[in-house]
Amino acid sequence: MRLWFQIMKNPLPRTVAAVLFAGAALVGLAVEGCRLLEREPPFRYLSATLVKGEEPGCHSAVGLHYSIRNVGEQYITGVYASFDLYDSEGTQLPNPGGNHFDLSFNGSVAPDSTWTVCTSLDSSFFFLPERVLVGERFRIYRVDLADGSAWTDPLGLYFYPYRLTSGGGETVAEAPQ
Repeated sequence: MRLWFQIMKNPLPRTVAAVLFAGAALVGLAVEGCRLLEREPPFRYLSATLVKGEEPGCHSAVGLHYSIRNVGEQYITGVYASFDLYDSEGTQLPNPGGNHFDLSFNGSVAPDSTWTVCTSLDSSFFFLPERVLVGERFRIYRVDLADGSAWTDPLGLYFYPYRLTSGGGETVAEAPQ
């Protein structure tokens, strides 16, 4: 114990100890981060778009349409997605501070099958926006599987690489493979 106190009086060993501790913490974070990346998502994005106007059976003003392909070995039983909505001038819609949407869908998608989802955003709008709608950071962050397990994306790495638009959008990344 006496040796410990003598070591801690000297600033050099304290600095070395702090650097070693920080290095061990970084290695631990790196290993855990790699573990999060080990599980590939059980789906591939095929398309996603915002639609303004009526779509019979889905929405009367504004809707989100997207398609995914189940590339896993199990049935997909639920999907949780999110995105932020703006108009073409960058104004948050449907109101400032209230432009983030979290959506969930239940269904059954067999392995090697495609699932197209149409969801209404009508309840969030009191009027039909005049400008082009723009969705940012669309991503599926959780997929429930038939065995009760779930794939999750806590770091937000598997996002849809295009801007969602209701017409004439611009590409912000390469197409998914």
